[in-house]
Amino acid sequence: MQVWRPTLKIAWVGSPRNSRISMPEKIVFLQIAGISIHSPHQNQNSLLHCLTLLYFSFCHLPFGKCSFFVQKMHIESQIMQRPSNPFVFTKKTVFMQRISDAVVNGAVRYIQGTIPVSKAGFFASKMKERYEYDLSYKEASRKRKLGYATAKLLFWHPEKGCETLNWILLVTNGKFKDGVGLDEDWLDPKYKGGRISVTNYRLTRIPSTFDTKPRWSWRYTRASYDGLRNDIVNAIRTKNDERLRQLIYSIYKSPSFGGVREQVKSLVSLIKEEWKRTRGSKEGMPEIPKVLGYVRRLEDKGVRLIAIKIQLEKIEIFSKEHLDDMSEFYD
Repeated sequence: MQVWRPTLKIAWVGSPRNSRISMPEKIVFLQIAGISIHSPHQNQNSLLHCLTLLYFSFCHLPFGKCSFFVQKMHIESQIMQRPSNPFVFTKKTVFMQRISDAVVNGAVRYIQGTIPVSKAGFFASKMKERYEYDLSYKEASRKRKLGYATAKLLFWHPEKGCETLNWILLVTNGKFKDGVGLDEDWLDPKYKGGRISVTNYRLTRIPSTFDTKPRWSWRYTRASYDGLRNDIVNAIRTKNDERLRQLIYSIYKSPSFGGVREQVKSLVSLIKEEWKRTRGSKEGMPEIPKVLGYVRRLEDKGVRLIAIKIQLEKIEIFSKEHLDDMSEFYD
């Protein structure tokens, strides 16, 4: 018989507005010590005592009977604000927008990579210790005026169930105290060999219609763009209309930053020209959407690292069918 044996943790805590686990930012592991519980209806000490008794009562029961919900209360844990529990973006477009924001606002070098979710907390703590990436706007501005560099660390979880995070550390001009950062292989986003990439998109400077200076925007990488062109031509020439519909849907779902929009328009022109040349006007071309959207100013969308860890533990225990509780946070 499979038994649930947690170590000084009580799992899963539900949303105060719903009996289902539907708000990952409210889902936390309650540690028996060091938590803060606010409830208008119960005494905090008695509630903590009850939770402790529940914990020890459930430790030796089959895991299927051990999950429970604490409802109609707001639970605030100190762990939510620790450096080891950073905010993680779950929407790629928002993550990309925050990167371009940092570059526009003065970031001149960066490093990026991936890291297992299990190690991300320790990594975030060490990076905070080295680079103080969580300074307020005023604190960062003050340091830059003194000639010091400031940093911004961003995380992105690409999909539900993924066991790795993408991260990028962006740094402004200047130096860090005590020679910190001299051992890093920094890249410069202005140069071809150092441009920032996220999946099949690359941050680059393109000519601006309204300014003499080029503007920063995202575009498909050359390999990705050429691949789309070839796929479109092949789908039309081989009369694979279903594949062509998929390609049209895919390019219209792309993050519509200015650079990507220009490329999508070029791809649409290619579709129309190649169809007319190869298939003629007698055959009906798959429908192309009339409106191409664009990326507005987006609010942060994501969860704390602890919510992703809980998600992965749920998969390990209960299987992937329990992932719906975080579906609203992903693309």
